[in-house]
Amino acid sequence: MVYTHSPKEPIAIIGSGCRFPGDSTSPSKLWDLLYSPRDLTREVPSESRFNAKGFYNVDGEHHGASNASNAYFIEEDPRHFDASFFSIPPREAESIDPQQRLLLETVYEAMENAGLTLQGMRGSKTSAYMGAMSADYTDTQLRDIENVSKYMITGTSRALLSNRLSYFFDWKGPSISVDTACSSSLAAVHLGVQALRAGECKISCVGGSNIILNADCYLAATSLHLLSPTGRSQMWDVAADGYARGEGVCVFFMKTLSQALRDGDRIDALLRETCVNSDGRTQGIALPSAEAQVSLMRTAYKNAGLDLTKAEDLPQYIEAHGKSQVCRTSWQSREAFAIATTFFPPEQDHSNRPKLVVGSIKTVIGHTEGCAGIAGILKTVLALRHRAIPPNQHFHNLNPSVKPSFKYLSVATSPQAWPALPVDTPLRASVNGFGSGGTNCHAIVESYGPKIHDNGPWGNPEKLRRTSNSIPPPDVDFSPIPLLFSAGSGTALRAMLERYEEYLDRNDVSIGRLAMTLNSYRSTLPVRISIPGTSKASTLEVIRSQLAKVRSSPGVEIGTRSSIPEFDHNKRPKILGVFTGQGAQWAGMGQGLMEKSALFKEAIKVMEVAMSQLPDGPAWSLEEEIMKPPKTSRLGEAEISLPVCAALQVGLVKVLQSAGINFSMVVGHSGGEIGSAYAAGKINEIDAIKIAYYRGVYTKLAIGKDGKKGGMIAVGFGYEEGLNFCALEQFADRLTVAASNSPKRTLSGDLDAVHEAKEMLDAEGLFNRVLRLNTAYHSHHMYPCAAPYLAAIERCGLVAGKSNQTAWASSVYEDNRMITPVQDADMEAAYWKDNLIGRVLFSQAVERAMDETNGDFDLALEVGPHPSLKGPTLETIRHKLGSEIPYSGILDRKSDDISALGTALGFTWLTLGCGVVDFTGYASAFDPSIASILKAPPLPDLPTYPWDHKKVLYRESRLNRNVRNRADPPNALLGSRTPDDTEYEPRWRNFFIMDELPWLRDYCVQNQIIVPAATYCVMALEAAKVLCRGKNVHSIELVNVAILRPIVLDEASDGTETLFSVRSNLDSNKSDGEIYAQFSLSVGAMDDSHLRTAATGEIQITVADRGADLELPEFPNRQQQDESDLLPTSIDRFSVYLIRQVGNTSDI
Repeated sequence: MVYTHSPKEPIAIIGSGCRFPGDSTSPSKLWDLLYSPRDLTREVPSESRFNAKGFYNVDGEHHGASNASNAYFIEEDPRHFDASFFSIPPREAESIDPQQRLLLETVYEAMENAGLTLQGMRGSKTSAYMGAMSADYTDTQLRDIENVSKYMITGTSRALLSNRLSYFFDWKGPSISVDTACSSSLAAVHLGVQALRAGECKISCVGGSNIILNADCYLAATSLHLLSPTGRSQMWDVAADGYARGEGVCVFFMKTLSQALRDGDRIDALLRETCVNSDGRTQGIALPSAEAQVSLMRTAYKNAGLDLTKAEDLPQYIEAHGKSQVCRTSWQSREAFAIATTFFPPEQDHSNRPKLVVGSIKTVIGHTEGCAGIAGILKTVLALRHRAIPPNQHFHNLNPSVKPSFKYLSVATSPQAWPALPVDTPLRASVNGFGSGGTNCHAIVESYGPKIHDNGPWGNPEKLRRTSNSIPPPDVDFSPIPLLFSAGSGTALRAMLERYEEYLDRNDVSIGRLAMTLNSYRSTLPVRISIPGTSKASTLEVIRSQLAKVRSSPGVEIGTRSSIPEFDHNKRPKILGVFTGQGAQWAGMGQGLMEKSALFKEAIKVMEVAMSQLPDGPAWSLEEEIMKPPKTSRLGEAEISLPVCAALQVGLVKVLQSAGINFSMVVGHSGGEIGSAYAAGKINEIDAIKIAYYRGVYTKLAIGKDGKKGGMIAVGFGYEEGLNFCALEQFADRLTVAASNSPKRTLSGDLDAVHEAKEMLDAEGLFNRVLRLNTAYHSHHMYPCAAPYLAAIERCGLVAGKSNQTAWASSVYEDNRMITPVQDADMEAAYWKDNLIGRVLFSQAVERAMDETNGDFDLALEVGPHPSLKGPTLETIRHKLGSEIPYSGILDRKSDDISALGTALGFTWLTLGCGVVDFTGYASAFDPSIASILKAPPLPDLPTYPWDHKKVLYRESRLNRNVRNRADPPNALLGSRTPDDTEYEPRWRNFFIMDELPWLRDYCVQNQIIVPAATYCVMALEAAKVLCRGKNVHSIELVNVAILRPIVLDEASDGTETLFSVRSNLDSNKSDGEIYAQFSLSVGAMDDSHLRTAATGEIQITVADRGADLELPEFPNRQQQDESDLLPTSIDRFSVYLIRQVGNTSDI
């Protein structure tokens, strides 16, 4: 089968987010629901929406009432909102329409799904097209015009549905809100497609939102018989009785196919074409046109370059609008006719073609109105991805009005496999969306096929070759990259870890793909944590450990709160590199890197070869010594440890550079200066290992006068004090200041002098600690090493390394000299001789580094086997600046190499934010095949962001609250309570409409319909029932009733307005035994400017003590009536008379 490419560029859907009923808070959850649907219709949630019972009437046309009380609702309470995430003050947030607020959250979720970040999208040419048709929150805010928020316009205007997205996310493309009724979101998709093709934007965000808050739309829709009294959408079924409303929010991110391929995006599906038209003039503005629908679909396929007469160009599935209206509006039959006519023209023979499957998401989640069109597209995208057609609900018996068009159509009532197609043929489906005002939309959706589309007019064949030739990594459950999690609050971060704990526990996932998705395709938020897991099992272990800590300590938040600096490639952060000296080595260091990192291992091999080519090279192997277990390790010997530590540091620098970590300045301690010189570009790795090797070789010659052994001791006084201490007569020429690490110093010299110094310091109560070393480094004991060491290095002919921008604060010079990137002359052999025998002026080097930058370092990283210099470095910095800087070691003897390195890079991200660490480059340092896998698009179906919904942010007046929470349905005579009344002064408003009170037609006096006076009394009694609700009533009396004017009804009018007002004494201190109230009834025609009083009176209610026996008044004994005074009459004639007078004997 030959695939026909579209003459117009297809549009790639690269990510999506949604909120639908059934807890469908992500596309994957929605698919689970669609594939195994359940009946989700339920009564309107009274607390978060409105009390449907207060508006119910079995007659849907009854004014102020609805016969629909069920619908499909999202599980969350829309009154809750994570305002702090979007930096919106609470007072403003509570005035923003929940449709806007849910769009903000869902758009962010869709960004994560697409692998887009806040930082990367900021200022981009991104468009926003949002569809909606309801405005419930506007009604809420305007219910009380005396109490309107100053944020009402920006909070409830439907224009802001799109505009607020562009504002918050800082998008610069078109920003347009769309209202074409039920086709709004599909029209928004069409506009996004057009904008992308026209080059008006590079990315388009399209969507729709529909949240039900008030009963207003119910009252309007049921009067037209639009809504289902049973609360179910039953597409094409004989039982269809209207549509059931549904809530939903759905968002797509889209790019042109060529742009998506260039950017390496995950492509969920392709929009081959979209098309929009209008019904024009029909029999009624809300009545559809089958002819217009046929024209729409044919135009869409023609524009897409598809021939409806060819089987290969036809769709395999239709997602119908499926609006299950009652038959008299003909929605069902007209759409079925349009589909059949378009894809099975009556003039052609279709007997050999399979039936076309038609379905609608409305049967599962209801009609989401302004969100319905994009909901249908999302269902279709998911069906294409899973190659399955999910079933319709509530389809049992075909509606007779649809039957004439159903010959070649079918409805899936159970999940079906997608119809079989030739290999590599994209799947195709169509989606309908029609607006009640006549705006019709159609979309042609195809699955993305790399072999087809990458080689098409807008494809990227090079990308296809790279993908097909990529070699899968040897260990799919290994990742050197830490998992980076960030959130807007500690609460959200904890919830995020809990979600990922569950996700990892339940899913078989590549830990490398997951790590790269989190690191490269997620925004960096203020509260962060890095999880250094190298496998799924170790990652789960660390996550559970972190969660256990916060669970055991209530009130303690997880993670670290950091600022989010704006990353600027032209202004890299300033990182201080600290290189560890002798003594931090441990058996096993570097082994993980040797096993996993190709770059590290290659560096070690290069240095191994360089050592082996020396005329007096070692008899041992650098690689073998690194890999030895603790029992046989020789890292305790200086001859081995010095070159191994230097090699380790060179390898670590290479790995760090692959991760984009470059030091702005370095300092080294003792032998650590070899590593710092390499990092600063002063020497190359070959010379570095030679310098270190000969240092180890000739250190063995170290010895004191007369063969005395050497030792070292750390002391707690300053540099000058140390010099004075060593100048004491008893220590002269025996003890010297070897290292100035911090305000504390290290003394070195004869071992007996070290012990004498300890005794003296102990006696004075001063800090001291003898080091576990058998060599007195940086003292006169090293003099025998100097000459042969200098000669050996001179023979090496040192060569300058690669020049870079790293400055070096030397710990050898006592002056303030800095070794800048161009001062290579300082790297002569004599320098390394001085480094061996001279004092280590480490604290002075750190201070000079602070002076050079005014302490403006963003981070310090210690390169070496263990961060043994962290304490001295930070102490020096604190002494110099009065504060510390963030500090981390690269390796740690308490952790394996990969985890420690991951922790360090994670700490860098925690501190400096996104963009500083190149995790893709870092992964390539381990295995290029791993890096290729990690460059893949982001994983789909990951846990969504956990919003902090603790706070209710919902602004409504007492008037609106009274309306939506009203307890009782409208009373036939009184009507409904007015929202501005009080418990003690209730009022009812009503309209007397002849069709709703047909019995009043029998009260015709002189050709006028007069409401009986008894009605006034019944209204007063109904009001009295409210006053004494919950009380034990003894009696109710109406007194002083004055009928001031009749209520005259007119068949031709829309009704007569009534207002029944009561003023009671319930708020007084009068005894509970009696309730007294005055009432008045005011009336007026619909076009009257004022109401006139029709009746007044008083109500007296006697209340008995609860539980007391009621003593009813005794009536006088009935007198026997003399039958001679009675006249015979017919019971049937008397009943007819009563019916004429009252209307119905059941009302008597």
